[in-house]
Amino acid sequence: MPRLRSLLSQSVVVVLAMPMLALAEPSCDDPAYESQAKQNACAELRYRAADLELNRAYKTLVAQLPSKDLPRLRAEQRAWLKALEPGCSEPLGPRHQAGNMWAMEFYDCLAQATAHRTKALAKWAKPK
Repeated sequence: MPRLRSLLSQSVVVVLAMPMLALAEPSCDDPAYESQAKQNACAELRYRAADLELNRAYKTLVAQLPSKDLPRLRAEQRAWLKALEPGCSEPLGPRHQAGNMWAMEFYDCLAQATAHRTKALAKWAKPK
């Protein structure tokens, strides 16, 4: 059942990302990508990619860790997840009072924090 739930959630992410992929033409690195809406979409795509990488790293780590270490890892991951969005949105202020760049800055922050967390998970896998 957990495997089915995992596959279903990954499928939902892919389906939800499809419209964003359509927006990603031309590539996000293309200078033609100058509108704020397109930059916002690219920032969200970067975050979604970082999130998928984090999920892969976490699942791999859970499969490798001794069972005695799993409760500590899960507690740390839950705490990180709980702080992620507030840690990125609070410095930006209320969205309704912000300008058009709010979404780009928010998703860039999420992507950077997620990449940092992925690196932190890699340290768990290294023998001490």
